[in-house]
Amino acid sequence: MELYDLVIPFGITTYTLLILAALIGKRIIKINFKWHPRIALTALIFGTMHAGIILYYRFF
Repeated sequence: MELYDLVIPFGITTYTLLILAALIGKRIIKINFKWHPRIALTALIFGTMHAGIILYYRFF
C-alpha cells in the first residue's frame, strides 16, 4: 500500500466528519455537545493529512 492510496479514504472521512460536526452544531443530531469540538478537530486532522498527501505528490 502506497501513501497515495490513503487520499480517497482520508477525503471521505474528512467530509463525513465535517457533516457530522455541522449536524451536531445545528442540534439536528442530538448528542452531548462535548463531542462537537472533538469531531471538528478530528476532521481538521484528517483534512490536513489529506491535503498534505496531495501536496506531497503534486510537488515532489
